[in-house]
Amino acid sequence: MTIQEGEKNYAEYLYNKLQKSSLLYEEVEYSHSLFRKLISRQYMENGRSSTKEKVLEQLLDIAEQIDTSSIEGALSSVFVYHQVAEESLYDLLELIRFFVDLKLYPDRIQHKPSEGMKLSALIGEIKSSINFMNKEDLIKYADLVNQNRNSFAHDLLKKDSVEAIKKDLDRFMKHFKKMYEALDGTEEYLYGARESLLEGIKQFNKWSDEFHDKHISLLTVILEDNDITHLSEEEFEAETNAS
Repeated sequence: MTIQEGEKNYAEYLYNKLQKSSLLYEEVEYSHSLFRKLISRQYMENGRSSTKEKVLEQLLDIAEQIDTSSIEGALSSVFVYHQVAEESLYDLLELIRFFVDLKLYPDRIQHKPSEGMKLSALIGEIKSSINFMNKEDLIKYADLVNQNRNSFAHDLLKKDSVEAIKKDLDRFMKHFKKMYEALDGTEEYLYGARESLLEGIKQFNKWSDEFHDKHISLLTVILEDNDITHLSEEEFEAETNAS
């Protein structure tokens, strides 16, 4: 019984055995998706499937180059930064949900679909979720970013000068900066909400064998119940080291 290319760990080997025997079902797929995400660290980036790769960096570059001395520039700046805030909180919500899924496993909750959520909905989901570093400040300033963007757009025709619009833009940017500091930290305090969650997941992976053991047990029990011949974990490691 040889180990095939791509079976880099015992769980992947067992999963492939189940796949070849048409024994995969939803619980197995869910468990293995968590396992793959955890060991590959794919939880580091959680952009929407409809969003192009590295969109946040691109949007920030665009926003920083906008000339805000005109009404058009100020308006464009607000809308681009608002989109950055929305994409950032989407990423954070997916990170929170992944941590929750790991902690609850093998129990499972059904999360609301998040792909099409706007900033206000993302804020609501994060507010009702687990606690993490800077959560209160993050929600406070994200709310203000969203409120100021809406008032900026709706009250634009009420402004009688570029200076008045600039004041609104400055207020919006103050809230945006505070939101991003809560999210990613500052030069003085490098630890923000995102990093605290990432650290929690890394520690979970490093110090807890519980998730790994439960996942392996799920796969092996199905194989044994269906009389599918497979290597033990010790045999797998011995064969891997010999190859």
